Amino acid sequence: MAISDWLTWEIAKEFAHSNIVTSFIGALAGAGGGAWAAQRIADRAKVRQQLLEEVRNTNAAVEQAYSVAMTCLNLKEQHIRDLWWRYRAQKAVVHAHDRGVRDGTIATPLNIGGLDLQGIGEVPVSSRRLEETVTGKLSIAGRPRSLVAVLCQSINTLNEVIKSRNALVTAYRASNAPIDQKVAEVFGLPRDGIIDETFGTNVQALYKGTDDCIHFSKLLCTDLTVHGRVMRKEFLRRFRGEIPHVTEVIWDDIEKRDLLPSPGDYLNWETGFLRPAHRSYGRHRAKVWYWTRKVFRRSPAGQALAGMRRWRMLHRGSANGVRRASSLRGLRPLGR
Repeated sequence: MAISDWLTWEIAKEFAHSNIVTSFIGALAGAGGGAWAAQRIADRAKVRQQLLEEVRNTNAAVEQAYSVAMTCLNLKEQHIRDLWWRYRAQKAVVHAHDRGVRDGTIATPLNIGGLDLQGIGEVPVSSRRLEETVTGKLSIAGRPRSLVAVLCQSINTLNEVIKSRNALVTAYRASNAPIDQKVAEVFGLPRDGIIDETFGTNVQALYKGTDDCIHFSKLLCTDLTVHGRVMRKEFLRRFRGEIPHVTEVIWDDIEKRDLLPSPGDYLNWETGFLRPAHRSYGRHRAKVWYWTRKVFRRSPAGQALAGMRRWRMLHRGSANGVRRASSLRGLRPLGR
């Protein structure tokens, strides 16, 4: 018996409307729709948690960078700035006195008020946590990652310079050399054709290294705050609920105390990195509107609306044609 003898349209129609087929199709659609909905809910929950953790980790990184900045600012205010200013002033006096003695214009002994041979403690900050937070827990790229690397290097360099200064101070204190020789070594006076500027270079490196740590940590705080604002704005656009505010550092009081280094000394870091443009949703909305119009035009409602528009245009065109013809009838040829 052939299949066409018993498989007729009526039998297929009855089978399609049977309880077995309808139950199977309904269960299949329900399972597929439920799986899709569950996956979508899980993905949204994952993205929501990621954005929330991003803002929290950004706030933690800002606080760590601010801690480094404040430690270096306190060191500069209490020791480094006065040490650098006093050393430059005393060096100018010592060199002027030495030139006067050699020229014979000065016969009085040198008086600079004493040498500053005070030891300095190392910077008690750990940059490992900051580096782990920025490079391991934040989805950030560009200048902040470079700032973390150079900040960690600057902290290590500053501590090495402090160790070198303490070693020099200990050696000068233990030396039995005359005071004139110590002054020459500290301020770089020429002696027997030799100029030793080890101490002066160390003091300058102290001042410059402290400024580097302050400026890099300040820039890092600014970049992290901008990143946190972008992540918080994305969270509020896509989800509802509470999210922490982004930590922002106010530097007004520190600027009034003249502790921040000049941005002109770090132009490569100020202007050498291009910030990525914020995400724009105009193109996405244009695509959605395009496909919405396309689907609507092919729907029965869109076809009906298009028919009404065509009828209206034809009606207006015929009416305009009648008015145009009536106006032309009233015109008379020239010369009559």
